[in-house]
Amino acid sequence: MKYSFVVLVLVTGLLGGCCFPISRAEPPYPTKVSGWLTDAERLKFHEEHKFWARGDFVLRKNEATDDGKIRVKVIDLIPPDPCAEGGSFQRQARVTLQFIRMADQRVLCEETFPENGYLSVSSKCGDSLSGYEIPGVGVSDINLKEGWAFIHL
Repeated sequence: MKYSFVVLVLVTGLLGGCCFPISRAEPPYPTKVSGWLTDAERLKFHEEHKFWARGDFVLRKNEATDDGKIRVKVIDLIPPDPCAEGGSFQRQARVTLQFIRMADQRVLCEETFPENGYLSVSSKCGDSLSGYEIPGVGVSDINLKEGWAFIHL
């Protein structure tokens, strides 16, 4: 009886403290990446899709792109946390982006965005990006093995 109780306590303790790895299929590299859109391309995009966009980019960790006014840099690619509650922010792959004003290299905002999501910039960065025509950030794919994120501004 004493032996059964010890085994039961050990098994229960081990099961409660284990997190099972998340099965994740890494996405393929995108076939169409626009980069920064010109004003004419932005207007055409808006007419077709009914929302404004600056462009889309594939960036690796520590890579950046800029339009002469603002730089977007990937600071980190974060794997999902297998111990987090299902459906939570931490249970998703994420990318940390930094927005830098080109004129003085000042960091305006650094925030983390989830894969397969779109968040308004004002909800994450407040008014710090208000003059740069970036309404939101979408992250359609993150490939953790190859180390890149497909980002839409």
